[in-house]
Formats: sequence, C-alpha cells, structure tokens
Amino acid sequence: MTLSKEEENYVRLSLLLTGISPRAVRILFDGTFQPSSLEKTIKQNYNKLSELKQRKQINSPQWSLMFPAVQGQTGTPDSTTFDVTLMITLLRNCSKLTAPRNGYDDMPGPNEMTPAADLARIKYYRNYLAHASENKITANFFKTAWDEISSAVLRLGNQQLKDECDELRYKVLDQSNTDILKEIEASKEEIKNLQFEFDTFQEQMTNNMENWHFKIPRNVKIQFASETSLKVEWEPPEHTDHLQSYKVYWKKTTPDAAENCKDVPKEENCTTLDGLTEMTNYWIRISAYSLHMQASSPQQSFRTTKGTNSAGIHLLSNVGSVVLGGGSIHFNIGGLPPQEIQGNINLSSHTLSMNQQNQLPLNQFNTRMPICPSDNIATSSGESQRKRIKMDD
Repeated sequence: MTLSKEEENYVRLSLLLTGISPRAVRILFDGTFQPSSLEKTIKQNYNKLSELKQRKQINSPQWSLMFPAVQGQTGTPDSTTFDVTLMITLLRNCSKLTAPRNGYDDMPGPNEMTPAADLARIKYYRNYLAHASENKITANFFKTAWDEISSAVLRLGNQQLKDECDELRYKVLDQSNTDILKEIEASKEEIKNLQFEFDTFQEQMTNNMENWHFKIPRNVKIQFASETSLKVEWEPPEHTDHLQSYKVYWKKTTPDAAENCKDVPKEENCTTLDGLTEMTNYWIRISAYSLHMQASSPQQSFRTTKGTNSAGIHLLSNVGSVVLGGGSIHFNIGGLPPQEIQGNINLSSHTLSMNQQNQLPLNQFNTRMPICPSDNIATSSGESQRKRIKMDD
C-alpha cells in the first residue's frame, strides 16, 4: 500500500502525538508530582478527583490506576501507566500551574509559552486528530501543527525528545509505519460499531429507567448482630418482575477502602455481614439485579459497636413522634419488640423537630441513648413504645 503525501502527514503526526509528546508530558508530570509521593498526592485530592469521575472527566480504568487498592489490586499509583489524558487532567486540576488565558480546551495564543499552554496545545491537536473525518493532513496544517507540537515537546521535555521529533519528521516510513494507517482505519470502524451498540443499549436502558424507582429495595434496616457483624434487612422492590438476585455492598468509609459484595438469593430479604471491624464506620447499600438493570438503595453509613451486650437499630423510620417538654425528650418507636431496642440507638445523623418550628440536631443532646427493658416499654409488638430520656440542663 502506497501512501499519499497527505496520508504520510497523518501518520507522522499520529506518531508524534502518541509516541513522543506523552513522554514530554510525563517529564512535567513527574517533576510536578514526585513519584515517591504520588500516592499521597492522589489521596489528598480524593474528593476533587471523585467529582471529576462523576462528571465523566476520569473514566473507570483511569480511576483504577490511581486507586489500585479499591479494585483489589496490589501496588501503588505509577505515572508510567497513566495515559496523557489522565496526566493532563491531574496537572490542570491538582497542581499550581497557571491556566492558559483561554483555558485548557482552546488553542493558546502564539506568545503563550507556559507549561500549561503547551499542555493545551498537545491536547488541542490530539482532539483534532481523533475527530478528523479522513486520514489526511494538508501540507500547511502539518507544518503549523508540527512546529507547535515539537516546540512544546522541547519546553516540556528535553533536547533529546526534540531530536526525535526532527528525525520522525523526515525519515522514510517503513511498512510498519504505513500499517499504522490501516490500524487507524480499522479502529475507527470498530469505534463506529461500538458506538452503535452503545446507543442501542442506552436506548434500552432509558426505557428501563422509566420504572427504575419501582425496582429499588425498600425500607432497608441495619442492626447490630455482634461487635463485628451487622444484620441487614429490606423489603422487596415494588416491582419484582425479572428480579434475579440481590447484592449487598459494604466498605469502610475511608477513601481508599475496598468494597465488598455478598450475593443474596431473590427469595431472601436479609443477611448478616460478618468479619467487620468493631467501632468502625461502614457504607452499606443493597442492589436488586434484574434483566439489563441494577437498582440500588441509597448508601447508608453505620458504625459497628464494641462489646457483646450492645444491640440497636439504625433507621428511625418507625419513629412516630418526638415531643419536648419539661427538660425531657419523649419519642415513640412503633412496632418494635423490647428485645429489638435494648442497648443504644444512634441518633447522631437525624434532626429533631421542636414545636414544628425549629430544627435541632440530635447530636446536641445525647447521640447514643440507652434503652433498657426496665424503662416501662410496652411489650405488645403492635403498639407504640414510649421512652423518656432526660436532657442535661
């Protein structure tokens, strides 16, 4: 296969942007984020990076490279595994680089020679090449683009990389280089097919999402089973058609904690999570799996206790009323047998209504309120049970 001059320009520019310029970006990256402290830097920016992931500016494979422990992998983050897109994303969001005058998404002016401006140049031409309608580059565009990119490579990297740029610009392309064009054409066709499949799947998911809220597990309750285990209960979704199974997910609330999963048959609506760490906060959620769909309950936090005599209930959905008066708090817990509410109730994440006017966090009172059988609680499981708790004056 003989390439035209314009096709050669396309291949050379592709090699420059995929083979040489990423190494220049990595030199800047490693100089900004020292490899020995890269893991610490990434963890310090966890919240910001999580927001970028939610906005689809960081994808799942990139996230796994930054937080390998979350995916059950070993090792620490290594910039040599980061693609140029991820490195630029981290540099623009987690470093002290001054952004170009027009931002990172537009071509910077010819007089801007800062590292951030050079990142924007490389990003601009990578996007241009990725969205080119045909695999050809005109001579004028090629000259301008090459001069811009190779100069950026020199400023970000070093003279050795610039020499490689000059060699690539004029060297004779062998068969392996010309085969790149065939691979690019095949890749673009494959991307079109994947896009069609994705669009079809997305349309199907959109139809399913119309009934999504009817497929979420309901009334999730979390109780102490022991100091290292929790009992999780729920009601089936309102719509159980095509329901296949449940999955219970839990993990510690620390940023780098790995998420655990337990399968539960569709016929069961409770399970016990064993092997937990006492006095530790956990995130817990339940997903109902059906055909082409996963519907999850809202994520809830719960703290394990210490000692074998504690028992409690996490959700206060059964609280019927709360009344203030005479320096005491009175509240009703409906439908709970006495043995289910012995121990402590954690109210730290709830809000207490005062005379339907003021809202006061319960953690300003006693956030763990002891309840004992001797506290004159009704024994009928169908009746409301009243508990009087003294407040500090």
